[in-house]
Amino acid sequence: MVSWLDAIKFANALSQREGLAPCYDHEGQLIGGPTIYDCPGYRLPTEAEWEYAARAGSRKARYGELSKIAWYALNSSNQTQPVATLQANAFGLSDMLGNVWEWCSDWYDQGYYQISPEMNPTGPKFGIEKVVRGGSWLSNSDFCKTTKRYKLKPDYRDINFGFRCVKDL
Repeated sequence: MVSWLDAIKFANALSQREGLAPCYDHEGQLIGGPTIYDCPGYRLPTEAEWEYAARAGSRKARYGELSKIAWYALNSSNQTQPVATLQANAFGLSDMLGNVWEWCSDWYDQGYYQISPEMNPTGPKFGIEKVVRGGSWLSNSDFCKTTKRYKLKPDYRDINFGFRCVKDL
């Protein structure tokens, strides 16, 4: 039951708790530097960062056998499951696929992500919908891939959406 706006509020609160400047204003606009990578606080990952973390050095759409790495429609008992109870990827990250769709910082654009020549693209500057990645406990196997992306309005919340925060070193 987490919207993109809820997720950035949490990231800002975590930043402030640790004495760091927040990355977003109350409307979700980036503050603290010209790019998202200049923000000293916690934030949501870009799509590229999320996919890099999910793949963990692999070029495959999944980092293992789906039922061993992800909670999805066929094994979730129709609900979210405790985190880190299935096999982690090569970076030691759990639940990159399944359990909950994860909000990314980027605005959604159908073609931008695939055609961007940048090494670590940040997506379009403006848009209507934000990106979620990874599938959820409610998803069929086709949605639980490192390559799958979906879009939703920033204030949308539902039972199968969540997030993870990142911070630049």
